Amino acid sequence: MKITVCQIDNIPQSFEKCLLNLQAYLLSQHTDLLLLPEMPFSEWLPKDKNFSENKWKNAVDEHMDRIKFLSKLNAKYIIGTRPAIDKNGKFLNIAFLHDSNINKIFSIHEKYYLPNDEGFWEATWYSKGSGKFIPFHIGTTLAGLQICTDMWFFHHAREFGKKHIEILCVPRATPYASLKKWTIGGKSAAIVSGSFCISSNLYNPPGIGADLGGIGWIISPEGEILNSTNPNRPFITMDLNLEESRKAKKTYPRYVEE
Repeated sequence: MKITVCQIDNIPQSFEKCLLNLQAYLLSQHTDLLLLPEMPFSEWLPKDKNFSENKWKNAVDEHMDRIKFLSKLNAKYIIGTRPAIDKNGKFLNIAFLHDSNINKIFSIHEKYYLPNDEGFWEATWYSKGSGKFIPFHIGTTLAGLQICTDMWFFHHAREFGKKHIEILCVPRATPYASLKKWTIGGKSAAIVSGSFCISSNLYNPPGIGADLGGIGWIISPEGEILNSTNPNRPFITMDLNLEESRKAKKTYPRYVEE
């Protein structure tokens, strides 16, 4: 499966340029799956401690408008997350899967584990999701998804592995200071689940806007970083042999019974 991960600028005036650059990049890649960062189509709202209902509603609209653009990208499937308001008026961070074959999006996960500290006042801005971590299909490939902080709760990665996922998707919004920590976490999630762990992150130049450090990654089932993004190379694509995920499930520590 051909996978593309990225880092997307979070400065509002850069949104359109980033999308057009991504569109141009994908023209030569013919990727099967594009993973976008966490809530990439509006300014990162949880940087502010003071909640604004109007800002959240505007971000919901901005995401839905830009999601319409996804059909123009040369990717069979696209995963990202978006701010949402459910039928009960609950504010949520929901992961979606865009299927270009039918030009529709499907909700696949609601973020459950919410930080609440400087620059990431997420529990202040929106509510926990359902707490369900359910594998889903990307065509014929079985995948799991954890939005950012969800990744640190590794029992879910282990459960995904027991259900034979081949790819673990982790859309993120994470700061500069903890990039090394997050990379270690991505390696651990890959090893625990016995699957490829792929992640895309929001990015801002240091000192501009929210503290968002970039670095998207592709990590093997054995915890090896196969490739990663940087400010000079915001998009990367690799063709993954998913048989490696299937074989990894039979090896240590995945086979150990609880």
